Amino acid sequence: AWLFALVLSAKLHIPLPPYQRIDTVKISQETYYLGAQTVSGDRLYAATAENRCVAVDLRTLKVLWDVSATPKESVGCIKAFGGVVYLTTTGYGEASSHLIALSGDRGKTLWSLECQEKASVMAIGGGCIFLVTRPGVLSAVDLHSHQVRWEAPLTGDPREVKDCRSIQAVGSVVVVNYAGNTMCLQIANGLPIWTEYHSTIAEGSLVVHDGVVWMPGEQGSVARQAVTGRILWRSPSVGPVQCGAAIGEKFIGMLSGQIG
Repeated sequence: AWLFALVLSAKLHIPLPPYQRIDTVKISQETYYLGAQTVSGDRLYAATAENRCVAVDLRTLKVLWDVSATPKESVGCIKAFGGVVYLTTTGYGEASSHLIALSGDRGKTLWSLECQEKASVMAIGGGCIFLVTRPGVLSAVDLHSHQVRWEAPLTGDPREVKDCRSIQAVGSVVVVNYAGNTMCLQIANGLPIWTEYHSTIAEGSLVVHDGVVWMPGEQGSVARQAVTGRILWRSPSVGPVQCGAAIGEKFIGMLSGQIG
């Protein structure tokens, strides 16, 4: 992470802050592995190799709580919003997969929703949490009623693995990369707006910024306006990338240590 920040700073001429290690906290017995994680405010929520979920105060580096919310399931993704921590899980053997909501202050299970798909990536927006609850279906789960508000079929490339690489919710739309295609749908009702076919990306590389969707795929990059779908530009020589970000008016991608 430090090397990435150093190279990125050199590329964009951004002065680095004077980082220094303040303290260290051990949050997992399996020291070689830290799973899904997210930061909300001054707290870090993370899954460990023991299928536990922990909350760490980033000011004091004290572990606030440590719970086993999924004894027969592995955590795939974590999001935090409005004082609630959301987990998606994959069940072992005959165990089911779930979307699980925990209280951010104590880690107590608030509610859960059974899923027919392995742990999905998630996005939160418009009063809903968006995830793939069963193969080929995007669901919008209402954050207040905990019920599925709508479901929408996802158009996938039959030649690609049927998995969801990224979900981004911004403004009035939600953008999903599933099985090699990228779809944009209306948050209000799940109706499709546009589809970018053959846009296989690495997990976490889809970027939505300032109303623009950047898809650095295996067949090159394309940028579209999120709401209208209008193609802004294509570049067959850029992509794929392992991770992407937007800084100012620039899209930044990293692949095998190279940044561009």
